[in-house]
Amino acid sequence: MNAGFSEALPVHRYAGWLGDDDMLRPGALASASALLGSDASAVVAYGACDYVDSSGSLLFTRRPPFAAPFLLQFVPGLIKQEACLFRRSALTEVGGLDETLKYTMDLDLLLKLRRVGAFVKTEQVLAAFCWHAGSLTIANRRASLDEAQSVQCRHVRGIFKIFSPVWMYPIRYLIFLLNWKINKGLASACEQQS
Repeated sequence: MNAGFSEALPVHRYAGWLGDDDMLRPGALASASALLGSDASAVVAYGACDYVDSSGSLLFTRRPPFAAPFLLQFVPGLIKQEACLFRRSALTEVGGLDETLKYTMDLDLLLKLRRVGAFVKTEQVLAAFCWHAGSLTIANRRASLDEAQSVQCRHVRGIFKIFSPVWMYPIRYLIFLLNWKINKGLASACEQQS
């Protein structure tokens, strides 16, 4: 992704990327670029993200909560990268993606960008993520969460750093519980179809 960003020309004001299990919803880029264009201080435009199964059926929609940019230092995944558009100059300013990270380079990027500009939100669903067993972060949930919490510790500041162990374990448990529930629901749906 960094190599792609480096090929951008001055005319390219915004950037983003999609993984092989991501897709944009119709009108997503127009809406996100309009948000960034209307606020010169904004470095990220973000919206909601649908979670779909491998057949494209909607599982649920993740709508970022109020204060999601602030809450990212405590709870990973509140803002989905595929539902974001970034100001390219801000990407350059923060050094792009950390290539030493395997699972959570998007979380690290969002946490870096919080320090250089505003995040603007739309209620529109901008993207979809396909939840399937072969997904890198789904198949490696424990390693992904370990890396996410390490990234969060790197970015948390002030008094929040002192108390980070207090919320890390309950959030970890909740994430594993939600993942188990989604995977169980998918397995049940597969059994009913066969």
